[in-house]
Amino acid sequence: MEEVFQDGWVILRLAGELDLRGAQELRQRADTALYRRGTWRLILNLRRVTFIDSSGLGVLLARHRSLALRGGVLVLVAPQPHVRSVLELSGLAGLLPVVPNEERALGQAPPPGGPREPWRLPQGLGGA
Repeated sequence: MEEVFQDGWVILRLAGELDLRGAQELRQRADTALYRRGTWRLILNLRRVTFIDSSGLGVLLARHRSLALRGGVLVLVAPQPHVRSVLELSGLAGLLPVVPNEERALGQAPPPGGPREPWRLPQGLGGA
């Protein structure tokens, strides 16, 4: 998983399977990166994700809810056809912005009102 910070966005470029193990890693990496950067804007590049199951869907929904409560946004980029199909069947493709590339994702505006509370690192991830 590659991490980039650009224009106030944390960008995580995922690869492989977003199953139980991958979902746990994504949750930890996303929460730590958002906390460290002090932002509520997250882009997940799914271009190289080959599989997603309910664990992966769950972590996407949880990150979306967590960010939305803080006035932030989660954007998904370039899912493969099979992954996109799962996102559509689950309803997440209608809930989250899904765009073809990172440039379009960087242009997504967070919901009006801005951040509502400071970012706190979830229990068990350490940090200040």
